[in-house]
Order: sequence, then C-alpha cells, then structure tokens
Amino acid sequence: MILTTDSGLELTALVANECATEEAFHLGDKVYCYLHPSDIVVVQGESG
Repeated sequence: MILTTDSGLELTALVANECATEEAFHLGDKVYCYLHPSDIVVVQGESG
C-alpha cells in the first residue's frame, strides 16, 4: 500500500490480511495510522 501524506510524502506500507472477512483497501480510501519509530525501515531506492 502506498501512503501519501498531505504534504506529498509517499510511504510504502505492508499490510497483513488477518482473515478473509476483513474489508480490503481501495484506491482513494483514507487510512488513518500511527507510525512508531521502531517500525520504520529505510531502504535505499533504485537510481535511474
């Protein structure tokens, strides 16, 4: 999932699907979340 902040910052998030009965996220849905500093991993992007 790509999360985009109001300021334009884009973050990629991995989301676990706990069960088949959960609702799926759709393009344009607003998602509210909290990012804990210890859960953030910075990965170098590809140049090009």
